[in-house]
Amino acid sequence: KVTAKGKIADLITGTGVDINLEADIEDPELTALLLSGSMPQFNDIWFHAHLIDFENNLRLTEIQAQLSDPLGLKVALTGHIDFNPDAANLIQAMALTVDLDAPTTIAAQPFLIDVIPEMGPVTGKVILNTHEMNLSTKDIDFVVGAGQLVTLYIKGHIDVIPLDSDAPVKDIFLDLTLNADRLKSVGTLLQQDWPDIGPVMLTSRYIQRADKGN
Repeated sequence: KVTAKGKIADLITGTGVDINLEADIEDPELTALLLSGSMPQFNDIWFHAHLIDFENNLRLTEIQAQLSDPLGLKVALTGHIDFNPDAANLIQAMALTVDLDAPTTIAAQPFLIDVIPEMGPVTGKVILNTHEMNLSTKDIDFVVGAGQLVTLYIKGHIDVIPLDSDAPVKDIFLDLTLNADRLKSVGTLLQQDWPDIGPVMLTSRYIQRADKGN
């Protein structure tokens, strides 16, 4: 279900746009068409925004969106997007705050580093912007395995997330902090037999620059 209510003051120039948009979609095939192939297969989307003309663009402002998938992943979006249907780059600017909640690590895997094993629930927050025809993130703040024997904290930013799902993510800068009750608990996660000592705190920095290794 999609509804649009409002007005366009001048249909010829396309100015004076003032439209409220709302969508409630529960069709997995339709959501797959609307979203990038690299995104989770969301099967339930609720969306609300106010469409206005802003400078030389159109702006979706007051965005509120809630998305969920069959694995229990829930994502909430707030913010605005500026776009120009006549420009080569449709999206001109973006500022979205993304809040994430997942019951398992595997449910949140599309938003995490591939090497993270199953550690339990995931919560996170990140700010999503545009940067030179790509997406970028700042203020990444994720917690993996809260309340478990091993908990991982992830903070940092990603400078290049291509809109083309086949292109690689580049310039990743993440600070990782792992807290565990015992070193043996960390070994169990990694399928290793490590000594039963602790508690333990491990810190690391994950960096992946464009055209370079980690």
